Amino acid sequence: MKELAREKALSRGWRAGVLGVMAAGFGLMILLNLFPAGVVQLYDVVQNGYAHARSLDFTMHGFFHKSEWVRVIGDMTFILVGTLPVLLGTLLSVKAILTGCSSPAVAGQPALETHHAR
Repeated sequence: MKELAREKALSRGWRAGVLGVMAAGFGLMILLNLFPAGVVQLYDVVQNGYAHARSLDFTMHGFFHKSEWVRVIGDMTFILVGTLPVLLGTLLSVKAILTGCSSPAVAGQPALETHHAR
């Protein structure tokens, strides 16, 4: 994306910020749900067997089920502050390309040309 559109359409700091927020969202998902729930489930596998740890009785009650709802914090961070700005940046880049504002990806190469079928 960054090679197709001008830096003005999608600034370097903006891209880095969005990727940082996406990484933070993934980190929250891991810290708030995947790691703690995985430890609890592993303990249940050792104590009661794999079938019990995967059963609805285990996954829909207690800490395991509550930790799934806490994960929403990381999910929303990833979606709202990470993914939606990437979509916006993609649309801005496509707009820049279609309006003829594209610049060469590498110095010395011709600019990206678009050809329309007649």
